[in-house]
Amino acid sequence: MEPQERKPSPNFYKIVAVAFLFIGVVLIWQAAVRHEWLFWALGIMTILNAIMSFLKSLVPRETKN
Repeated sequence: MEPQERKPSPNFYKIVAVAFLFIGVVLIWQAAVRHEWLFWALGIMTILNAIMSFLKSLVPRETKN
């Protein structure tokens, strides 16, 4: 008997994408205000995470056989 894997729903990934987008915008805003390269790097990486989470929410779930 194989253990069942629970896959998160697409709505979960959409919520995570919005959270990452919000955090990324705040980091980029702080980078512009403080002129720190670290905030720019973290903000860009966080925005990329938001994009990847959104794309993952578009992938259809597998059907059970």
